[in-house]
Amino acid sequence: QEIDASFITINDPTLYMGESLDAGWYQGYREAWAIDAIHEILARFAELLGVVSRDVLLYGISAGGFWALMSSVGFPGSQVMVEIPQVDLFSYTDEGPKERMFQRCFRGRSEEYVRNKYSSRLRVIDRWRDAAALPDRVIYCQNIKDYRHTRTQMEPFWDELLHFGREDERLRAV
Repeated sequence: QEIDASFITINDPTLYMGESLDAGWYQGYREAWAIDAIHEILARFAELLGVVSRDVLLYGISAGGFWALMSSVGFPGSQVMVEIPQVDLFSYTDEGPKERMFQRCFRGRSEEYVRNKYSSRLRVIDRWRDAAALPDRVIYCQNIKDYRHTRTQMEPFWDELLHFGREDERLRAV
C-alpha cells in the first residue's frame, strides 16, 4: 500500500514447448510469436486499468531483459530496466540453450534462414529499427566483469545503438 503501483510477472510460455528447453526468449512458434501474444494480454490489462504506456515499466533479467526490450515497442514512451539482457541471439555464445530453442521454435530451419526471415524477433536493434515508437528511457545494467557477455551483447548493442541514434531522431537521448 505504500507504493501506488502494481505488477504482473510473466513466465516465458516457450519453456513449456519441450522439456529440453532451458531458455526460450519468448519465441513461441515460428507462426505465433509469444512476445506479441503477451503484449496483447498486457495491453488489455493496461486498457482495463486505465494505465497509459508512459506509466509502464518493463523489467527483466537475462532472457527476461530480452523480453522487456523487445516488448517496449508495444508500449510507446514506456520505461525499461534490464539486467544482463541478451540483445542479439545470433551472437549469444551459450550455444546449447540457443540451439535447442532454434530447433524447437523454428523447426529445423538453418540459422541463416532464421536470420534473414526473423531477425527482428531475435535482435533488439532490428526490432527497434522496425518499430514505430520506442521507450522513453532504458536503464541497462551489466556486470562488466562478465567479459564474454559484455563483448558479445552489450558492446555491439551500444555501438549499433549509437549508429542507429545518429540516423533516427527517435533516439534523441543517445
